[in-house]
Amino acid sequence: MRLVTRAELATTIRVAIAVAPPYVKKTLELQHARAHDMLVEDLTSRIMGAPESETVILQPDLSGFGTGSKPGVWDLDEPHPHPELRKR
Repeated sequence: MRLVTRAELATTIRVAIAVAPPYVKKTLELQHARAHDMLVEDLTSRIMGAPESETVILQPDLSGFGTGSKPGVWDLDEPHPHPELRKR
């Protein structure tokens, strides 16, 4: 189990925006780099909250070896940290 940091979440969002199809960028009006940065900052703060009271995001460890490794799955690769919060 590992903790996803604020910087890692922002990087993931930034990469997702960078590889989004052109029509998505046009719909979101993301033609300028400053618009990208504003969207990343906004999404990160909405997901994690203020820096002094961050939400904790846990992710299962990677499963598999070498190039076949992928994010693990709760209850398959390792126990769920809060069993009462499982999807039904």
